[in-house]
Amino acid sequence: MIAVRKFSIVAFIFFAGLFSFNLLFAQGLFRERSHVEFNYCLYDLPGDTISTNQIMILFSVPYDNLLFEKQGDSFYSSVIWTVTLTGKPNSVVFTKDLTDSVQVSSFKETLALNKFFSHNLSVTLKPGEYTVTIRLHDKISNAHTLRSGKFIAKDFNKYPVNVSDLIILKKIPGAVLNPGNIWPRFMPVTADSVFLYADVTSPKIQKTVSLSLEIQSLNGQTIHKQKTELTLTGWKTPFARSLNISGLSDGRYKLKLSVLNIKSSPGYQYLWVRKKMKSILKGNLAAILEPMQYIMNHSDWIRLKHAAGEKRKKLFQEFWQKRNPLPNSKTNPLLEEFHRRVQSADEDFSYSKTPGWKTDRGRIYIIYGPPDDIYTNNTNIFSSVPPYIIWTYYDLRLKFVFVDELNTGDFRLVSRETF
Repeated sequence: MIAVRKFSIVAFIFFAGLFSFNLLFAQGLFRERSHVEFNYCLYDLPGDTISTNQIMILFSVPYDNLLFEKQGDSFYSSVIWTVTLTGKPNSVVFTKDLTDSVQVSSFKETLALNKFFSHNLSVTLKPGEYTVTIRLHDKISNAHTLRSGKFIAKDFNKYPVNVSDLIILKKIPGAVLNPGNIWPRFMPVTADSVFLYADVTSPKIQKTVSLSLEIQSLNGQTIHKQKTELTLTGWKTPFARSLNISGLSDGRYKLKLSVLNIKSSPGYQYLWVRKKMKSILKGNLAAILEPMQYIMNHSDWIRLKHAAGEKRKKLFQEFWQKRNPLPNSKTNPLLEEFHRRVQSADEDFSYSKTPGWKTDRGRIYIIYGPPDDIYTNNTNIFSSVPPYIIWTYYDLRLKFVFVDELNTGDFRLVSRETF
């Protein structure tokens, strides 16, 4: 039996942040995995009874991230998941082991980004602070990956009205919330419209209330706001509405659902929009050439920048084709990811007449991708402390601090720390 060595697109993007694109392209293809990248997210919903929560945990890993073993004419992979929830003080409140195995007939299937080992778990908890830990053991490569994070199970009895986490759905929800109908926050939404679901608790209030649904940029700027109503009918009332996102550009957004004119706690969710990208060569090639200075050798970039017409197009194609993780494909996932990052930087970090990719935040975003955590301190103009933002990349163990010294929206990088 032969273990088939693969190096995933996700790993390419990861090493782009860690080593820069230049070193990535020289070495990334030949690095063996010590861990396997996977994704997870949690949704905090009210339980069926007061003072209980239903925590939904979704986690998945695409076939492309796994090692497959050739067995005869087929390819085999197997993993073990261990999910643990702990409360205070380090008391285990839930643990579960899950095993996945698959046998596919072609090597091409082992590279699939749209096929997954995926699971969803539902756990009943009391309100409070918890830690979730998910371990993934790739049995073929013997690679172990651990991801953990703290979360707070909301007290849905705290205010007169309380809104759960928002859940983004592919179609109208049925009587039972089907995990297969969910767009997890770690998966890009490619549709022009989605449905939003939330549970709204009202321990004592039973009447029609007004709600506000907002789409915000990651820096808190409101992009879209709409009002709607919901008739509260008991301990928890389901909220489900369609949301047209066809006007949103590729990028990441924050959704907020709040109750108006009543003391309440809002619900939130992140939305990642990524539409089918048109050919870059048929569009404005110059728009992506300038940001490529962040990932190219300077002399090579100058040569590309000053080339014209077909010569420029040829140099551009040669550069990206050498770095295509799928060399026999018409698409180049690495180029598409780079283009998306440039677009997102322009959408989120532009100020005055400066395009987002030219800003410090834009540069870091293009090189490292979206941060795992964003802390924003928006002080007022009379404060002695200027506004600042902290970006944290947990896997890369990096932290960046940006400060807006003049309160103009120009956040400059003042600190890069490792931890």
